[in-house]
Amino acid sequence: MALIKCSNCGRMISDKAKACPHCGNTIEQNVKPGTEGHSALPKAPKSEEFSKSRKGKSAVRVILAIFGSILLLYVGIIAFGYFRYGFISANPGHWYDVIRAEQGDADFQWGLADEYLNGSSYPLTDIPQDDYKAVKWFRKAAEQGHCLAQMELGLCYEVGRGVPQDYDEAVKWFRKAAEQGYEVAQNELGVCYYKGFGVPQDYAEAVNWYRKAAEQGYWDSMYNLGICYYEGFGVSQDYAEAVNWFRKAAEQGHVGSMYNLGVLYELGNGVPRDYCEAANWYRKAAEQGHVKAMKCLAEYYEKGLGVNQDLDEAQKWRAKAEDGQ
Repeated sequence: MALIKCSNCGRMISDKAKACPHCGNTIEQNVKPGTEGHSALPKAPKSEEFSKSRKGKSAVRVILAIFGSILLLYVGIIAFGYFRYGFISANPGHWYDVIRAEQGDADFQWGLADEYLNGSSYPLTDIPQDDYKAVKWFRKAAEQGHCLAQMELGLCYEVGRGVPQDYDEAVKWFRKAAEQGYEVAQNELGVCYYKGFGVPQDYAEAVNWYRKAAEQGYWDSMYNLGICYYEGFGVSQDYAEAVNWFRKAAEQGHVGSMYNLGVLYELGNGVPRDYCEAANWYRKAAEQGHVKAMKCLAEYYEKGLGVNQDLDEAQKWRAKAEDGQ
């Protein structure tokens, strides 16, 4: 509806009126504003700046609406995670992993269990460490044959983390993973036979599992196999074979094997006695923090065994050994 001016009395009236309510002047139908009788009130033209300002405000409203929707979505996700899983996460990638785990994907179940076992590992995520929930998800994956989950579940039973300590259950899960060829589980199963945890002590069976893992390059098993050959546990005592396995592990960086090689070279067991080579392996182990190797190296410098006598160097390594104890 627009306002027009009465041509008789000059007052403003509706353009829909048939007569002026003030003076009774008759208004002809369909009279256009600006023609005879009544004239319409002119509209103020909109400036270009006004149009731009209005468009700018509209764009800001849209942006704020989008931002608000995203914020509400994130708040909803965080609240859902807290009440459903007991942790806070605003990371979409993490929620994808959780959904896949819920759907039964063993890899994602193992991953979620590992997060609970060690605490938060994602950005924008705060997952409290929870052994019981870790065991729950490890079990779901382990029951589907996931060898890493089987191994982790075995470790939980071995140390009583999230479940009562139970060596029989630990051995059960180690064996399942070991029979799939997982070298870490093979080594753990060997340790159980070596120590008699969950199974009768059986050095020969320990050697069997150590060897399977060692042949896959697992350095802890190489070291353990070297010990068995050195002591004659489960195999005939063989210093040369002990040296062989200690050397394989030492060349991969196993510190205990470096130290043991030093001892064997010093004693001449399995290799010709060689103080220079003994000092070399003691040094490698000492530089990685092995306290016994530091003490041996200090003694070598003090006595000039395999190295030039150097009392200052001897004192340096003796001090390092004392600090490392």
